Amino acid sequence: MNPFKAYSGLCRDVYVLFFARIVNHMGNFVYVFLTLFLTQKMGYSKETAGIYVMLCSLMPLIGTMVGGKIGDHFGRKNTMLTFFLISAILKGTCGFLSISLYIPVLVVISSFFMGGIGPLNRAIVMDLTSGESRKKAISLMYLGLNFGAAIGPLLAGFLFEKYTSWIFWGDCLTSFVAILMIFFYVNESLPTEEQINDEESIPYAERAEKGTVIDALLKRPVLIIFGLLGLLVNSIYAQHSFAIPLQLDEIFVGKGAQVFGYMMSFNAFIVIIFTTFLLELTKKNQAINNVVMGAVFYGIGFGMLCFVNSIFLLMISVFIWTIGEILFATNYFLYTSNHSPITHRGRFNAIFMSTWRGGYALGPLLSGFFISRYNIRLLWIICLITAGILAVAYYFLGLLEKKQIKKVSFEEN
Repeated sequence: MNPFKAYSGLCRDVYVLFFARIVNHMGNFVYVFLTLFLTQKMGYSKETAGIYVMLCSLMPLIGTMVGGKIGDHFGRKNTMLTFFLISAILKGTCGFLSISLYIPVLVVISSFFMGGIGPLNRAIVMDLTSGESRKKAISLMYLGLNFGAAIGPLLAGFLFEKYTSWIFWGDCLTSFVAILMIFFYVNESLPTEEQINDEESIPYAERAEKGTVIDALLKRPVLIIFGLLGLLVNSIYAQHSFAIPLQLDEIFVGKGAQVFGYMMSFNAFIVIIFTTFLLELTKKNQAINNVVMGAVFYGIGFGMLCFVNSIFLLMISVFIWTIGEILFATNYFLYTSNHSPITHRGRFNAIFMSTWRGGYALGPLLSGFFISRYNIRLLWIICLITAGILAVAYYFLGLLEKKQIKKVSFEEN
């Protein structure tokens, strides 16, 4: 199968956003090595470093909401570039400060503006695509993120010891390259009044809404349930970076970190190789049906960790839950995109990106409490059962949506 053919037919703007995402994530140095920078270079305690890392996780949630709202009113491209530029300048400034108390403060502020970029990027993709092309575009964006993420940490690891300032300058420069690409080759996509009023060519779930984002959300109860279930699914996925390293330390004494590094590299490899294949294989499925399959693969992949005692079994587990990751990540945002009103896309993306990220906070919190009281292997049985329940819930949610669609079609006719 030709991977380029699978993504053919998209507009130029989407391809530019794809390459800009690769470049930007290739230079995503600062946040990857923030903990080590604060403890090794600045001499902060683990507790103090943890506070700053936590703030860098919380601030993007606020930035996401602010960026989404501003973008819906003043332009998605313009707002995204403004947030992008401020974030780049703040990180670049850190490179000139050597070891300064201002650095962690600037990084935290920068993370706020970085948070506003994601929902606007996705809103532009939604504005420019529909139907099958939207599914291709979302899959392509996900692939671009993973291409960049596979390279960025390797480059950052090389720079960290001897060229620490370039952690900040490199992040800043790649951001500027991405900014220039978007500035010159991506058009503003904020819908015009004519497009907003053209209900004939807009799917029912994406038609313009008046009022606040809360008003628009309350008209979509199925979408609200979908997002809340996604938070729980992502709390299972979050165990790949929390509970799995703890278990690897128990199994491979003294080599847990090394094995975890191999595991994450294998995960990135699977994403890059299989995303296009799965796009083609599942392109005729409804997004919610692919989400159901993603939850099932999560259940099997994480559930079998209860019995893992070798690298071979570990990698089989990683392969299975990574397939679930691809199916869930691409189709979660496809579903929410297809149910977001044209007038509120920035804000809807902000909300569902927040529930998505919320799972990364909820998962370690719950599993940390559980592991401290019970055997870590029992956690994987809980993940298996929970994923199964969530898969069934998504299945019935899909049936409920079909009934609603039939009802709307009947009323319109």
